[in-house]
Amino acid sequence: MMNPYWVHACNPIENQPWAYMMLYVDTEWLSELRYQLGLLNTPYWQDIATAVITQPALYAGYCDMAACLLDEHREISDKQTALVEYLSIMMQVLAQESPAVLPQAPSALEQVAAYLRANCSADISLERLCEQSGYSAGHLIRAFKQHFGLTPHAYLINQRIQLGQQALKQGQPIVEAALNAGFNDQPHFQRTFKRLVAATPNQYRYPLLNQ
Repeated sequence: MMNPYWVHACNPIENQPWAYMMLYVDTEWLSELRYQLGLLNTPYWQDIATAVITQPALYAGYCDMAACLLDEHREISDKQTALVEYLSIMMQVLAQESPAVLPQAPSALEQVAAYLRANCSADISLERLCEQSGYSAGHLIRAFKQHFGLTPHAYLINQRIQLGQQALKQGQPIVEAALNAGFNDQPHFQRTFKRLVAATPNQYRYPLLNQ
């Protein structure tokens, strides 16, 4: 499981087939579900401690839910029920563990990350970030990567791809999504998108267009 903004990679074993079932859940929706279940005091996201689930029953339930969601012959109401039932069970099981306690980044770095998220489609220089944070270039790169898992530039590119994903979900053409996300051209967007998402923009949006 990946909490929001966790840096992660799904890399295949060398020379082996690569396949996985990934479920992307809206953060606000899941926070509200956890709140309704009495697992949160407020309907706002709280990181989940467990990154790897080892319970066989939860894995089997995930596979059953995924099969239901992918079944073209099942009604949408059945899919909604399967999703809510499974996530409710899983959240209740995981709530028995202590909340995740993550190292807090210095406020200057948090401000840099927030600035990158809010302005990811713009051209942002390293010099601008150094002026904002008061760090030297080398110190900023090292400290930012230590706390966020990525250099400021890689973090910026990751945010642009997420912006492109949102645009594709809304039905924007690929070239428009690329330009609005801050890429100079569609080929650059497509190469970077495939590297980070493990699918081309067209492959990513194809299931959405058929819904």
